[in-house]
Amino acid sequence: MTVLALACAKGGVGKTSAAVNLSATLAHRGLRVLLIDADPQAHATRWVLATVPEGGGTAEALLGVGTTVTPAPALWGDLHVMHGGPRIAVAEATLASEVGGEALLRDSLRATATRAAYDVAIIDTAPSTGLSTVAALVAADAVLVPVLPGYLALHGLAQIQSLIARVQTRLGAAVTLGGVLLTQTDERHSVTDEVRQMLRRDLGDRLYATEIRVSAPAKADPAHHRPGSDARSRRDYVALWHELMLRGLIPERSKHTEYRELSEEQQARVLAEAGDLIRAYYRGILSAHAGEEVFSIEQQLAHRVMFHRNWLDWRRTGINAHLFWDWFFFQ
Repeated sequence: MTVLALACAKGGVGKTSAAVNLSATLAHRGLRVLLIDADPQAHATRWVLATVPEGGGTAEALLGVGTTVTPAPALWGDLHVMHGGPRIAVAEATLASEVGGEALLRDSLRATATRAAYDVAIIDTAPSTGLSTVAALVAADAVLVPVLPGYLALHGLAQIQSLIARVQTRLGAAVTLGGVLLTQTDERHSVTDEVRQMLRRDLGDRLYATEIRVSAPAKADPAHHRPGSDARSRRDYVALWHELMLRGLIPERSKHTEYRELSEEQQARVLAEAGDLIRAYYRGILSAHAGEEVFSIEQQLAHRVMFHRNWLDWRRTGINAHLFWDWFFFQ
């Protein structure tokens, strides 16, 4: 199981939004995902589950006494939540007097049953450098830092970079800086490009090519307990999923899915099936999925190639075709 923590010392940078939407994106693409809410405010939990379960959850895992998880509603895909809540603050006070307490969350996640049950764990940390965040960094393989295009967010980035360095040197943790993700970008404001250029100069390829653009419709999603409803935002998270795979930070396929090879005859039949579907798509039969975008001939050809390749791959897995529709048409 790969563990990816999203952390930034400053609040309001889109960290919880990124954790929740990335978890949903991975879950809808056939991976088994554990979303760990390590924030006493429990915003990620309230977004997905509507109410915070009693007892257990991340507070329990921080103390090394269990890993209670709750399945998310079906529309979230194969997603489970380790819920946050005020008890995390109590757990932090206990950890302060516990020798090696910062490693208890890591040990909980390394337990055989937990490690075997999931492909990826995404940790949504608190906007601080407290003990729960330290424990999350110790447990993580890599840290993704969301950053707003603004000066104060850059200060939060510097703080979390310093914390990662201290966790590596003083606690011997294997965690690495997986990269920096610009969020809520808006090209109408010059500060967006100013911060982008500054980060690119200082971080090089550790600044992700993917950016999460500002989206007014997406702000209503937590109130409706649903994953990203805005098509543009969904495309951004699909792009983030691709970049994380290219960087080797998350697996390409689920270890829980059996992949089967297809004969040449079966491949030809599947591609013919894909051709019928893509023609229906452009005739407007599936316009509810496509929205009102107008595709050029070049875009249609590129879309066909991508559709054929991915439809073939998904048919090898035997995964429900409805998941493929979500994956393809909502990019």
